[in-house]
Amino acid sequence: EPCLLSHIRIYNKSVLEWEITAGLRYNKPDTFVKVRPRCEAPKRDILYPANHTPCRYVRISCMRGNPIAIFFIQLIGIPIPGLEPDLQPLVNYLLPHITAHKQSSQNIHLQLLKDIASRLPPFLPQIEADLASVTDTPDSSVHFLALLAGPFYPILQLTNERDFTKSLISSADSDALKSSLASTPTVSSNFEAQPRRSRSPSSVQPACFLAFRSETAVLLLRKAHRDRALGIVCLKASKVLQELLEPDPLLDDASDQVLCTDYSSLFGDEFSLSENRFDASILNILDIAAVEEGILHILYAASSQ
Repeated sequence: EPCLLSHIRIYNKSVLEWEITAGLRYNKPDTFVKVRPRCEAPKRDILYPANHTPCRYVRISCMRGNPIAIFFIQLIGIPIPGLEPDLQPLVNYLLPHITAHKQSSQNIHLQLLKDIASRLPPFLPQIEADLASVTDTPDSSVHFLALLAGPFYPILQLTNERDFTKSLISSADSDALKSSLASTPTVSSNFEAQPRRSRSPSSVQPACFLAFRSETAVLLLRKAHRDRALGIVCLKASKVLQELLEPDPLLDDASDQVLCTDYSSLFGDEFSLSENRFDASILNILDIAAVEEGILHILYAASSQ
């Protein structure tokens, strides 16, 4: 899996000369970083430092040897699920902090990188400019990315979760889908309790798809990052959405629950995990999908005022 590669251990058998590179994308060898330039291959066991290079694949180019044979290879590093080459500017900024606290049980910079890498890849096209600006304006850019992966993430998670509706509408049979949605009868929640996490297509209308556009959600949250009043509103809405998105431990698989990280030690009180006083007893009488969509519409309306 993707990692920050710290060392490569090789137990050589008969290779005489090699070059070692590491990278994240197998089909792009030109982007691989040289861990060890072409050199004589030592006999038996050798440990090369890799300086926490972002890595998923290691290429060992064996130049000489008869036969070409290696007993085993061991990769040592810090797993970062979801790590992409686009996150390189962020890695460059956070890495000195990560290595400085690598012995700490609470490496908050490492946890920040893990959260961003695991949660934000679906939104990389929308945050490309923010990642590029980490080099020039690190404080503001990293603060915004931390908001997206932390306090604001339930809003993005909802947008990503409901993306399937956009793909359905944009498909070749969108007209057939629209007609089927219009002709499918639904039962009022007054007579039949809705499942807590119901996402059935029969309860979705084509007009609601506009609320779940990734670029619109990121634009909203970018404005909330600059506007403190809008940011407070988005934080409150995000906490409610967190309750709606969390699986019911009695009905659903709780392993999908997204755990938030307290970044207040890095960025201040707005990142603290305060208790959310939410009356969960109302969830089984609400149309959750409609409530989630309504919250997004309120946020979009607030951002335009």
